[in-house]
Amino acid sequence: MAIADYIPAGCTSRSMHGSIELQVQTEYAIRPTPRLTTTVLSSGQVIHKIEKDLPAPIKDLDDKARVEILLRRQHLQVLEVVKGEGFSSLLRERFPDEFAPAGPPSLVDRLKSIDGVLRIYPVSNDGSFGGCELSNDFKKRFGVIFKNLRDILEVFTELPAGRREQGVYEVERDRLYLISCGNECYFVLMSPSEARIDFEAALEEILI
Repeated sequence: MAIADYIPAGCTSRSMHGSIELQVQTEYAIRPTPRLTTTVLSSGQVIHKIEKDLPAPIKDLDDKARVEILLRRQHLQVLEVVKGEGFSSLLRERFPDEFAPAGPPSLVDRLKSIDGVLRIYPVSNDGSFGGCELSNDFKKRFGVIFKNLRDILEVFTELPAGRREQGVYEVERDRLYLISCGNECYFVLMSPSEARIDFEAALEEILI
């Protein structure tokens, strides 16, 4: 029989740690010395490697059967370690950004969570929209309001350092609202829902 016939099949497993996916691979190698190698990888990057030397290369089917048992045993042992808290600590040191706690949701994300929100238009305290596409869309929907934008923003008193007082202003009932969070403002376009939400109250609660 050819030497290839005596090479046992390797083992491959996957393990998740948060957003990090690990691949655990255990293989038999004959060069430079006969051994079992278990490699832990993440996106192709080697995280950890364990090697166990064998007394001699596989010479027959009986040797192959014995090595297959050792290979599976080593693979399962390493996989158990990889799934443990100790290995998580190693990964936190290696990939601190992946384990950093998520920050609080942004104001825009919280606004989007309100049932009925169709679109949000960020606008600076001096009346500049966050992009031409938003500006053109708002102008198309609310031409008169766009023309008198600076006057509408004056609903919220100007404060030192370019800030404005915080608050919620109903521009069109159950349709368009203006929010000031101090540093900038947002127009929030609503679509009345079957839930009969008090949009102004919902927006004030998020702003607080």
